[in-house]
Amino acid sequence: MNIKQLEVFRTVAATGSTVAASQVLGLSQSAISRQLAGLEEEIGVRLFQREKGRLVLLPGAASLLEEIGELGEILSRIRRTTEDMRAGIEGDTLLRVAFPHTMTTTFLPRLLKEFLGMERRVSFDLLSGPYEAIERMVTSRQADFGFVRLPTDDPAFAVQPLIESDFICVMPADHALANQKKVTLRQLAQCDMLFLGRLKKGRQQVEQQLRDERIDLRWRIETHSVEATCRLAEEGLGVALVPAFMARFMMSDKLRFARCEPAISNAYGVIHRRDVPPSPAAQRFIDLVAARLNDDASFEF
Repeated sequence: MNIKQLEVFRTVAATGSTVAASQVLGLSQSAISRQLAGLEEEIGVRLFQREKGRLVLLPGAASLLEEIGELGEILSRIRRTTEDMRAGIEGDTLLRVAFPHTMTTTFLPRLLKEFLGMERRVSFDLLSGPYEAIERMVTSRQADFGFVRLPTDDPAFAVQPLIESDFICVMPADHALANQKKVTLRQLAQCDMLFLGRLKKGRQQVEQQLRDERIDLRWRIETHSVEATCRLAEEGLGVALVPAFMARFMMSDKLRFARCEPAISNAYGVIHRRDVPPSPAAQRFIDLVAARLNDDASFEF
């Protein structure tokens, strides 16, 4: 077995699918499947079974995962260190950062341009994924720090809060509610909805609010990123509830935004392992992220 097979095995076990693992590792789904099949062939044991659309560890595989967990992390760190040495990159100038996909395609390009204009000796390894995957990246030291929804339940993380943001309604420009500044959950009950993934904490928070209000919403499409949700809304496929600080990156002539009542709020920040504090360069980047996120935090849609 090799390091790539171990990484694939651990990631599929953590995410429950080859599709999600491919997003985390930056490999194609077919490459993930080949690596997994190669590992199973080498050890002569099936590792997963499919249950309700997810890949679930078989009992023997769970024991194997526990045994190789630390080894996999060590090998991953060794590989990254040797790659950095070959590239001539100094350890304290390479920042491995993890952000949600929507932020990597909207907020970060401009921010990275600003930061790299000031910090000539810094290089970036930019990772993306859902919040749960970002936490795993930080735990395994794939990422030096990651941007996540707070709170996080892992006491091994040190947390730097950055911003609080309400959910807002995003809808097509020609929608019946498009001219309203505020929209209630009861009004949304009459709309076709676009929902973020059901396993996401933000989605669960919205559903709890709906249960408290005794409101049923009908959803048309389930997505897994704010960017995808807003693009679908542009095409008139429904109304979405998304974090306001991300929605402002998605503004277009095809979309309208409205505050949601009652308000549903979340906090966001960066996490890193307590035993691996940020380098001075990393902290300067975190400070810049905080400053730019809050530059227009009071922006009115």
